[in-house]
Amino acid sequence: MEERKNVWYLVSGILSIFACAGYFIVAIVAINGLSIDYGSLTGEIYSDIELQAIKTTFITLLILAIIWLGLSIFSSIIFMKSYSVINKEGIPKKGLIITATVFAFLSVSLLSVIFAVIGLCVKPQQEDELKVSQNQNKSVEMLNDQLNKLKKMYEDGLIDEEEYKKLRLKAIDKSLDNN
Repeated sequence: MEERKNVWYLVSGILSIFACAGYFIVAIVAINGLSIDYGSLTGEIYSDIELQAIKTTFITLLILAIIWLGLSIFSSIIFMKSYSVINKEGIPKKGLIITATVFAFLSVSLLSVIFAVIGLCVKPQQEDELKVSQNQNKSVEMLNDQLNKLKKMYEDGLIDEEEYKKLRLKAIDKSLDNN
């Protein structure tokens, strides 16, 4: 089975990895924000409500960062695995890609979503079809060369007409069997 690659999934995977790094940094910032004593930092005295609001903000930020980080990790793994696929159909399971795309959307990694949707629309077989077309062109050229050699052998008297016809048909049949 030939390997088929969809570069759009690779791009989506890389963008999801960047999102993972960003969310990891946001989580670290939130953890640091929770550990700071704001009353002694500025010299001002915050009310309990203000300190609770700051703490709640950083806790919310930390929770969101962890959720988005998990979603981005899942998306990046699926996209990177789907970049290079070897299976019967030659394409990754669309349901898994769509799930990863939804998770990337939920993790606010919109560029990753855009490239994943493009990857869903583009057929990775197009590359293989081009290779098949090139192989067919080579086969036609090889057959043409072989027939020209047989014709020259016949014209030079190296083979008689019956052998020429037999070898010519054999070469054509062999070429058709390979395609």
